[in-house]
Amino acid sequence: ITFWQFDRSTLDDIEVKSRIVREREVRVSGVPTVVLEVDGRDEKRGLSLGSRLTAAGVALEMTVGPGFKLVLEEESVAKNPSLQVPDLYRLAVVPADKPLGRPDDVKRLRLALEGLPEAAGTSDARQSRSDGGVLDVRRIACADVPSTPLADAERTKYLEATPFIDHGAPSVHARLASVTDGPGRAERLSRLVTGALRYTLATAPMTASAIFEGGAGDCTEYARALVALLRAGGIPAREVSGMAWSGDGEPGFAFHAWAEAYVTTPGESAGRWCALDPTWNQVTLDATHIALSRDDPTAIIGLLGGVKARILEIER
Repeated sequence: ITFWQFDRSTLDDIEVKSRIVREREVRVSGVPTVVLEVDGRDEKRGLSLGSRLTAAGVALEMTVGPGFKLVLEEESVAKNPSLQVPDLYRLAVVPADKPLGRPDDVKRLRLALEGLPEAAGTSDARQSRSDGGVLDVRRIACADVPSTPLADAERTKYLEATPFIDHGAPSVHARLASVTDGPGRAERLSRLVTGALRYTLATAPMTASAIFEGGAGDCTEYARALVALLRAGGIPAREVSGMAWSGDGEPGFAFHAWAEAYVTTPGESAGRWCALDPTWNQVTLDATHIALSRDDPTAIIGLLGGVKARILEIER
């Protein structure tokens, strides 16, 4: 069976293919019940999906990738505070085999990501991917990034307003007006976002205008707010989803988000894509920032709980 599912986070229709792999009778709350076991796949993200359904279509269990499982329980069980459930923060960390020390000091990092799908992990001026999920990441200043032409279609795409990147809103333009034009404007806009927002893991709005109005968010909101400011200022920009070092206490990489701006230097025919992290106030990203996807912040869902990192080389 092939069907389309609307994704409210990207406003896209996602193609999902599924098939019944087994039918059997089990007891549900003591009652003999025919249960269908269904395997599915999100074709866009290469994400495995699974479910156990009654013949009437009631979902008893659903799995999303290797990290998430939803189980239908009685209310008293679901709300039992003593119930052992996975720590979602730990689930969102890719464990590493050794500590790195201060990430700010890392100029180059070579690592192997076990379980990383072939489609994940970008290759550009900052990082390259080779066989076996091995990535080589380096810290590189914007001025040292090689220039590359930007096609008209891409320029239009990365300047346009979207339902979430609503850069025509007054709350966005009010911030933009406080930053002067000229060289270094993208970096100044990034630092503006750093100072304008307060970091929180609480639920935050999805539109850039509401993010500025609320003044808080996590890395996703910081990145989206910066992309909106950049586009409002005529600088092509895009969101990046990836991961960055979360600390040596429990060595690993936390899933993270930042932005890329297409910066043009006067007198040059082509510009360069420069990475900016307003959450951590970095305008030259350290080499622990590993890009996994662009434009789709939900692309990393299928990696949760399924990837491990092995550090191969560290250069400081």
